[in-house]
Amino acid sequence: MEKLSRSEILILESLIKNKCNNEVRAFTIRRISLETKLSYFTVRNLLKGLVYLGVCDKGLSSKNAYTYFVTEKGISEYKKLCKEVF
Repeated sequence: MEKLSRSEILILESLIKNKCNNEVRAFTIRRISLETKLSYFTVRNLLKGLVYLGVCDKGLSSKNAYTYFVTEKGISEYKKLCKEVF
C-alpha cells in the first residue's frame, strides 16, 4: 500500500478516535472537516482516495450527505503507522 499523507492520517485518526467503524457510526465530510481542521474540499478529495484504497468506506446517508467510516484495513494500517513512528 502506498504511503498516506499527513492529512489522510489525520482523517483516519479522527474516525478511529470517535469509533466510526461501521455504517451507522460514521461522520459526514463536514464533521470530519471540523474535527481535523481541514477544509471541506480537502477532506472530500482525500476521502475519495481513502475509499479507493479500502481504508475508509461510505456509511449510511445523513439527510443529503454521505457519511464515512474507517474499515478494518484502515485500522490495521493506522496501527502499523503508529508502530513505525514509536
